[in-house]
Amino acid sequence: MLAYARDWHVVSPENSPQLVLRNLDQSLFVAQATITPWKKIDPKNVISIADFAAAMAKTPGWREDKETDRTEIKNLPKGHHAAYRVVASGSLDGVQSTQYFYLIVGVNGQQAIVTFSVDPQQVQRFGGRDVELVREITFPDE
Repeated sequence: MLAYARDWHVVSPENSPQLVLRNLDQSLFVAQATITPWKKIDPKNVISIADFAAAMAKTPGWREDKETDRTEIKNLPKGHHAAYRVVASGSLDGVQSTQYFYLIVGVNGQQAIVTFSVDPQQVQRFGGRDVELVREITFPDE
């Protein structure tokens, strides 16, 4: 389940395994978020943040120039067991971009990867919208 602000708009087809949202500010494209379910794990065996950052640097179509932030998120929302954030600049399919990569692990081992692609000129305007959206992600109870 996901609650999101009205400046986010769903653009993925209904039957897609990923949820794709675009963030618009007064009709100006600011960012795109892609939420992808990932394999369930034992919550005691969460990948390290270094391994997650290395995996994200190898994302198809992404050429990373510089990692600017690597954070293990504290003060997690209810239902989150672990969360990482990696921010990097580079090019996505040949277009300059700032990427925010998140790994979110639920208390029962459910995982999701959330990627925000932001035009470097819109990073300030984007502000903390990534954190707001990620904090709203919940996993179904088992």
